Parts: sequence; structure tokens; C-alpha cells
Amino acid sequence: MRKIYFLIDPFRIFLFVCCIFVCSSNADAYTVTKVKATLKSGQVFITWKCPNATSLKYRVYQATKPFTAKNQIKNSAYLGYVRDSSSKNIRKSHFYSQNIYFTIKAGSNALAPDDGLYVTTCTTTKQYYYAVIVENMLTGLADTTLISGQNTTAVALKNKLVAPQPILQKSVPTNGDISYEYVIWGNNITSALQPAFNNCGSYGYNFTYITHTTVTGGLMIYYRDTDPFTPFMPSNCTNCNLLLLDDWLPNGENSYWYGYHENYDMYTYTNPVFSSGIVKSYTQDRVKWTLDWVVNNQNIDPTRLYAHGVSHSGFGPLLTGVMFPKLLAAVWVTVTPPFIRAFPGTPREMQWGGYYDSLLTNVSNPNDGLPLMIWDLFDMRVMYRINKEVGVSYMAGVHGKNDITLGWVEYYYWYDSLEVANQGGVWYWDQRKHNGNNKNFSDSEASINYDRFYSNRSYPAFSYCSINQDWGDGTSTSGAPYGAWNGYMDWVDASITDLPDAYSIKCMIKDMYAGGVLMTQYNSCTTDLTLRRVQQFKPLPGDHILWTVIDVNNLVLNSGSFEYDGQPITLHNITIQKTGVTVSFVNTGPLKTLNTIQAKSSPIIKIEKTSEGYLANILAEAPADISFQLSDEMGRTEWIKSRSLKTGVNQIQIYGSAGLKVLYITGVGINYSEKLIF
Repeated sequence: MRKIYFLIDPFRIFLFVCCIFVCSSNADAYTVTKVKATLKSGQVFITWKCPNATSLKYRVYQATKPFTAKNQIKNSAYLGYVRDSSSKNIRKSHFYSQNIYFTIKAGSNALAPDDGLYVTTCTTTKQYYYAVIVENMLTGLADTTLISGQNTTAVALKNKLVAPQPILQKSVPTNGDISYEYVIWGNNITSALQPAFNNCGSYGYNFTYITHTTVTGGLMIYYRDTDPFTPFMPSNCTNCNLLLLDDWLPNGENSYWYGYHENYDMYTYTNPVFSSGIVKSYTQDRVKWTLDWVVNNQNIDPTRLYAHGVSHSGFGPLLTGVMFPKLLAAVWVTVTPPFIRAFPGTPREMQWGGYYDSLLTNVSNPNDGLPLMIWDLFDMRVMYRINKEVGVSYMAGVHGKNDITLGWVEYYYWYDSLEVANQGGVWYWDQRKHNGNNKNFSDSEASINYDRFYSNRSYPAFSYCSINQDWGDGTSTSGAPYGAWNGYMDWVDASITDLPDAYSIKCMIKDMYAGGVLMTQYNSCTTDLTLRRVQQFKPLPGDHILWTVIDVNNLVLNSGSFEYDGQPITLHNITIQKTGVTVSFVNTGPLKTLNTIQAKSSPIIKIEKTSEGYLANILAEAPADISFQLSDEMGRTEWIKSRSLKTGVNQIQIYGSAGLKVLYITGVGINYSEKLIF
């Protein structure tokens, strides 16, 4: 059999292989053209023409020298990336079911569908060149060829440190008001002028501002990710403009108005469940930046910022109220969870970490500066306690016992937690479902008057009010079917006297209505009262404070004194009447020692914790007989004792069984109470 031989030319093989490689590369790799960089208000807007393909990622780089060689990419600063259709306002396009493209200069034409856009915030004043590299997400291939004027800028652009400005997309007259639709671009870089809004790169965020008044007014802020565009004006805020905020991610999720893990990919629905790392407050930081911009650039009174949200969107105002407690004057939420957690198997675990983990956040504890854990930050019961000293925004809301979407909140001891937090507010409940059906309180009855609240005006925070309706034992069928925590409590704003050495306020019991029907009326009650947002009355630790509760007939109902310890001032178990009482405080200066202080017209009492219980130190100006009574929270008496005081210092040991108790000391010229924990 004759053998047949084939002559193989090595050079031909080489050309064949090169041809296959080049063809494959050309099929899988892409590049952009006509790249351009423009400076606008402290941000660099980089635009280009996109290739005719999808599933692409556009990586953007920055360098101080021109891009001329491929290896420069490795040594340049990687800014971040955008995906397909970066010139398209995808959020607004989805909402209106039509293609809407960004405008990057107010009043000019919108970008074209084949335009690409990346916006970065300036962090220095240096000159930079920019390059755009395209990555094929299906193959992972990227064409790193650099062509000046095509996919790299040919001329350096000098950066400038100026506060970024949102860009007006359009303005719409509506019922005499004007609705301004803005977009603010943020990215993954934190600077002194703008925090990071996400962890991947440039993205445009929508918000809508509606002008209703031409004079300086308040700002009603609606956290409304169901519709951040359609304007309206609230009826319960006089002389206010409106701000609509959005929380939307390009994967179709929201961030529950907080943010997500530093490695979470907001473009995809599938992410791992992170067990370490930091859960960052991207959304709240953007909300705070937006509020600051509106206050600084619109006709807004910064002390009159009010926030509202419904359901999960109400969690945004709650977070703002505890993360930035001096920002909002008042918050009202409807059927909103006061605490959240990522349940096993849900997409929320991808955003915040596993249910059984509690990852670190980038939010600091105001007491020690250490980072908070995510499940603590997401729990208003914990955050109220953590913010005991600094306080929180005045917050209030309504929940439903038949809300199967949220659940009956007292199952998680929400109202019980409010009692011990001393933060105040008013919280209603009734038979409503999550959609508001079956409610007992009308919207006007379960509400607050925003107009009375200013972030620079103090208010009394009530707790342990004796005439609160019974919220039950945590089951939806127990307790009163409808009622409120602090629903009867009120005060007169005009009565507030807030001076360096004295403070006074008139408080009273108000009427409550449900469905237009007057609820049970009361002539008097007892309550704890904590002073919040005090402006001038700020004693120093060690100062001696005298206090009184006086009715309309100038009869002293309660009185006492204490040495200020630096914590928010709280009076326990004082009497409030329907006709009104005046609660007054006077700072008499440093309390040096009980043995050397000058005697006052009423005995001076100081309670000290000891290893065996408490020690009552009483300074009396004359002999007197007094009575001691120790009771539990339900008013059940544990013991009653009588003692005779001598002139000068008297020390009496106080014992009690384990738990929270109330100590009453009464006698001629003395009516004192204090909560004690044994």
C-alpha cells in the first residue's frame, strides 16, 4: 500500500491561527468612540458613543498623563463602571412605560440612545485624562486598545472642588404649583462634598421638588418609592413645599431606604449572602445629601423639615430620625415596621447579610463612636435606647392589629419599648389592615400637627401615662381594640420658657376621638416627662435643680429637687390635669455637698445606688415626719414606712424586691417620686 504524505507549511498554520484569534477577538470585544469629558459643578461628565451591542460593562479610568499604552490602564485609577443604556433614565422609563433619556444640561436636548455616560465627583484640583474600556460580560473579554480622542480623552481636564448640583430634567406646572424633576449623579467615591451613593460607579438618582409657596416655608418630605414623580401637596402642613424621594435599584429591588453590603451588585438579582464585610448606608447618605441641597438652594426654613412614609417607605423617615436626629422636626409613619431583619432565604440576606449574622455598618454609635451592627441599626427599639442622651426626631405613627403584612407590632414589645425609651411621640393602633381598611381612627384623628414642630423648639416626651389604652399582651385579640400611646397627652407650645437657668411648659390632657366619637374622658393622670430638644436650659453635671408641678389654681401637685447628672431631665409619676398644669424647673447652681448646702424651703432629696439597694439622702431645714412607699409599675404597694427627719442630713436605706419600682416620699412640703431598679 502506497503511503500518502501531506506537506504542511508552518507559516500558513501561524496565519490561520492568527486569523481565528483576530476574528474571535473582534467578535467578542468592543470599543467606544468620541469620548469627551466636561466639568459641571464639581463633577466630570464623561460621554461617548457606544458600540451596537448589549451585555456590556463600561469601565472608566483616570490618569494624570495621556493614555498611550495598554499597560497604563493597570497603573491608572479605576473609577467604576456603568452598564448598557447609561444615557437612559431607566427608572423613569419604567415608570412611564416610554424611553426617557437624561439631560446633562438644564434646558438642552436629552442624550441619544447610543450615548454613554459616566459622572464622577471631583476629589482634587488636578488635571486628568479619562479612558473608557468596554468589557463583554458574556465572554469576559475587553479590548484594552487605547486610541486618543476615541476611547481616551486627548486633552486633560482640570478638576474643581465645587459642591455637585442636581440637573433639572423638566418642570411641570400643576394646579398653581411647579414640579421640578431633578437627577443627581452619585458614584462609589466619597468626597468632602458628596458621599458615595453606591459601590459600583456612576448612577443618576431621581427626586422631585414641588414649590407651593414663594415665602420661606417648611418642607414636607415624602419617602415614596412607589411614585417619586407625581406631584401633590399635603393638606396637613401649612406654608410647605414638597420633596418626593426615591429608593430604586437597577435590579428592580429597593434598599429599604438604607443601603446594602459593600460588595452587593445592584445590577443583578443574584448575589451571595455575605457573612463578613460592611453594610453601608448608601441610600440614607443620598437622602441626607438631597435634603441638605434642597435646604441650601431652595426657600426652606431648615427648622421645619417633616417626613412621612407608608409601609416599608416609612422605615426611611425612621432611619433618618435616628441616624440624623437633629435634622427632621417631626416624622409621621403609617403601618410601618419599627424594626426589620433579613429573613432566611429572602433577597434581603444578599443585601444585608444572613438572618443569624449581624454585620458591621458604617454608622457610628453616638455614645462611643464604634460602628453599629446592622440588626441594631434596623431596630428602633435599640436605636431609641442608644440615642437616649442626644434624642431622636419627634416620631409618631399608626399601626393595625389586623395588619397581617406587617404583623401586630406589640408582639415584639414595641409599645413596651417606647415606655422605657423616654423619647416621646404618639403612636396609635386600631383594627386596620395593612391597606387601611377596617380602621377606627380617621386620618385626621390619628395624625400630628406638623406646624407645631421645629427642630429648634423643645417638647415634652411622655411615657408611662396612666390613662393609655391597654395594648394587650402581644396578641392581636388582647387589650383594647383601638387606642394610643400618649394619645391623651398634649402641651401648649406658646407656654414654653426655655432660659439658661429656668424652664417651664404647660401640659394637659386632651380629648381623643375615634371615628368621630369622643373616647373616655379623664380629669387627671400620672406620667413620666422628659425634656427633649432643650435649647438653652442646659445645666452642668452637679447643678441643683428644683422642680414643681402647679395646677391652674396655683396648687403644688408635685415638687422635688435633684442633682443633675448630665442625662436628659426626667420627672417620674407627675400629675397632669385636663385643665392644665405648669411644669417648672429652676437651676440653683452647683450642689456641692449635702452637709454644706444652704437649706431650702423644701427638703432636698438625693437618691444614691448602693450594693444593697438605694440610699435616700434628705436635707431638711427643720424636723418633719415623712412617709416612704415602694410600689411596682402597676401601682401595687410593696411596703410603706414612716420616718421622722431631723434638721440637717438624714440618710435612709431603701430596699426592694427585684424589678422596676417607684419610690414615693411624701410629707409636709414634699411630694417626691423616682423610679428605681432593684
